Amino acid sequence: MKQTFLILLLTVVPGVLSLNAQAVPDTLTLHRVISLALKNNHQIRISELEGHKLLMQERELRSRLMPNVEAYSTLSYFYAIPRMVIPGEIFGLTGNIPVEFGTKFDWNSGLRFSQLIYHQNYFTSLKMIDELIALQELSQQQQREEIVYQASTLFNLCLTIKDQINAFDSTIHSMTRLQSIVQLHADNGIARKADVERVVIDISKLEIEKLRLSEKYMQEMNLLKIITGMDPRKPIYAKGACLKSNQLFWTSDSESYYRIELQMNDKQRSAKELALSMEKQSRWPVLAAFGQHYYLGMRDQFDFFDGGDDRFFKSGLIGLQLRVPLFCGFEKQSRIKTKEIELSQIETRREHLLMTSQSEFLEAEQEYKNSLTTLSKEAQNLEAARCIYLANLSGYKQQIVTLTDLILSEYQLTKTRMEFFGAQFNVKRTELTLKKITGTLISDIYK
Repeated sequence: MKQTFLILLLTVVPGVLSLNAQAVPDTLTLHRVISLALKNNHQIRISELEGHKLLMQERELRSRLMPNVEAYSTLSYFYAIPRMVIPGEIFGLTGNIPVEFGTKFDWNSGLRFSQLIYHQNYFTSLKMIDELIALQELSQQQQREEIVYQASTLFNLCLTIKDQINAFDSTIHSMTRLQSIVQLHADNGIARKADVERVVIDISKLEIEKLRLSEKYMQEMNLLKIITGMDPRKPIYAKGACLKSNQLFWTSDSESYYRIELQMNDKQRSAKELALSMEKQSRWPVLAAFGQHYYLGMRDQFDFFDGGDDRFFKSGLIGLQLRVPLFCGFEKQSRIKTKEIELSQIETRREHLLMTSQSEFLEAEQEYKNSLTTLSKEAQNLEAARCIYLANLSGYKQQIVTLTDLILSEYQLTKTRMEFFGAQFNVKRTELTLKKITGTLISDIYK
């Protein structure tokens, strides 16, 4: 019997311990959430892969500066040898005489090479690919900032909902104690039975609202798992410090340039200017060196491997090739005009973006200041609502305050708590928005 119990203990306990270990939630702080998002987010990884693809395209483009060497071998069988008609007078005859040129078997093997010497359009394309790589890096930075903004906002929202759930727990606990007091009064004939039921109904409503908040909390936490690339089945726990309200100071004129959107617009303009130069330079001359070294065999029979000095003949050449485009209709002129129009569009877009960014900054700055003011007033309201509730609770115990007034003060206290937590979240949200607009979001988070 003891042996059977020992075997069951050894087999069951490790499984129970394993399940308990798996059930332990992973504690997440804001810094860890951001680190996980920057490391695991799929959108960021796709953007990084796009950058690697551009680097490979740059390597491919620069390889054209290296000599192009190829080996070749061509074996041809002429079942009908080409002929050429020559005047018979050459041989003292009259009329034209058809003469065969060549043999039935031709075997040509050798090496060919070419080397680009001057192609201004190509050299400009190298500068353009560098601009595109810089533009892609800015795009990656923009993607990272957007993910950091989303992750930070979502994390603060989860903390806010958790605080609201805790506030409901506190309210439910207070209402449960009030139920005991009302029940005691009812037992002593001081209160009615309906008052007890009224308190029970209020507790039930609070519990229902808490369930709704819990569902929302789980939804937001699941979305946070997606952004951070965590396992959706893994339990997590959001942990954050108390909000510290500190006044932030920026100036829209000094910080507007650092917006990534403006930097990307400048890179787009530089790339478009280079594209315009490439269209104009496509009419410039192109100079290249070439060469060929080969062996040519021409036989009437396929006896190339029978030996002999006359089977293959060595030949070779080197030279320069100059190509000068002269006329191709009006295609290039139309392309040049198109690039000029696109460049004007980018410049106009930059002016609009600059005005929009300054307007967004002023709006975000004012919203942030208003949120700080609102938070301060909500804190005062919360303290006042708490004092009113405690006073009514004491008055109800002394039977100088009605149950209706007490429940109304409790409802007002709960509502004020929710508004206070909402004001806290609004401060963090507007602060993140302001940092995102000024381009200081990531740098400030890791201070």
